[in-house]
Amino acid sequence: SDTSRVAATGCLVHSNKDILTEDLAHLQADVIQATGITEGSGFSVAPNTGALRLRDPFQALAMPSVAACTAVPAARRYRTGTTTLPAGLHCDHIIVERTAVVRLGAGDHVFRGRLIVQGDAAVEGEDVALIFMNRQGDADFNGNARVNLSGRRTGPYAGFVMIMERGTSRGINIRSGKVDRLLGTVYASHGAVRVSAAGNVAEESDWSVVVANRLHMEGAPTLVINTRYEGSPVPVPGGVGSNLPGTLRLVQ
Repeated sequence: SDTSRVAATGCLVHSNKDILTEDLAHLQADVIQATGITEGSGFSVAPNTGALRLRDPFQALAMPSVAACTAVPAARRYRTGTTTLPAGLHCDHIIVERTAVVRLGAGDHVFRGRLIVQGDAAVEGEDVALIFMNRQGDADFNGNARVNLSGRRTGPYAGFVMIMERGTSRGINIRSGKVDRLLGTVYASHGAVRVSAAGNVAEESDWSVVVANRLHMEGAPTLVINTRYEGSPVPVPGGVGSNLPGTLRLVQ
């Protein structure tokens, strides 16, 4: 809605339900299709309706356990300086604020609670997967928060940069205009990806893939979906992007 925009040149945008554009919103892609209806005029190509439903390409992806977290999650706040947060299980809410910089160590970061980055703070990491478990877990990037994340290169979560546990309706909220890089796959099969920042989002990513229950954009953001797969240090998971099954290919 509003003046939001998805810039997904060279991509397929598919919905297992509907695609709705309102106001001056615009969806740019090579192929746009929905199993249900498409509504609005903000499409770069004529959208197709009545498409076949696509299966969740990651339905067999195993989720980590947070059973080791037994206490009620507390709030761990980072307000100044630069801190390196090692990969592993984070049982508490992580709040990065004011001018703090949190560098995520390479590996899998499993959050039982929330990750909030706000103010003029920053979160960055190379070769990382952020996995949000439990119904309390989600990600919220707001204010002037700077986000620069590159997904996992090896292991069971290779190709992913953010994952929401199945069954949770919480999501990933991008309300900062300084989310420059989300290199990899964002997977929220039951949750939402909400983008309301002003400016370009993820434009510095070699490539991005979003698989979500809902994609909701409002305000004046531009979500940039790049397709520079070749030469990227982050591999593309099977079933999406340049690694589609043989029965589903974008053709010229």
